[in-house]
Amino acid sequence: MLVELETVLNEHPTIEAVHAIFAKLRRLAMAGDVRAAKVYLDRVMGPVRPVGYVITQDDLVNAPDEVIRWLAENL
Repeated sequence: MLVELETVLNEHPTIEAVHAIFAKLRRLAMAGDVRAAKVYLDRVMGPVRPVGYVITQDDLVNAPDEVIRWLAENL
């Protein structure tokens, strides 16, 4: 089931489909499905980086200008 949900997410479906998929993933995650929780959180919040992870130039390739400004001012 997770493979099908991820496939739909990767194919740029409609907003309604994305909401329905996230709702399914959230229900699975809340029921204790760890894989669903990971997919849900990775999509909603972005992949979790290990403690001590150093941001690289590759991480910033598609970052909005305001993110770059914030990093320059705060790091």
